[in-house]
Amino acid sequence: FRVRAADAQTTLRSGLGGVLMGFGASIAGGCSIGNGLVMTAMMTWQGWIGLVFMILGVWTASWLVYVRPQRKARLATAAAN
Repeated sequence: FRVRAADAQTTLRSGLGGVLMGFGASIAGGCSIGNGLVMTAMMTWQGWIGLVFMILGVWTASWLVYVRPQRKARLATAAAN
């Protein structure tokens, strides 16, 4: 285990993501954990819809941030060879 400092791009992306999450939580009137855990436990349809879209949003963001750049790098390497 060691502590590592993030580069400028990672810090900027993380900060922007935090700001967007805070803005979304203020618009929604609560946090995503409260919505995902409490509202689904209460079996409200709003909680389930919110949870589905949270999962889709996380999957999409993960694909854009991690999978897509790796795929582009792999294609660029294959084209160079």
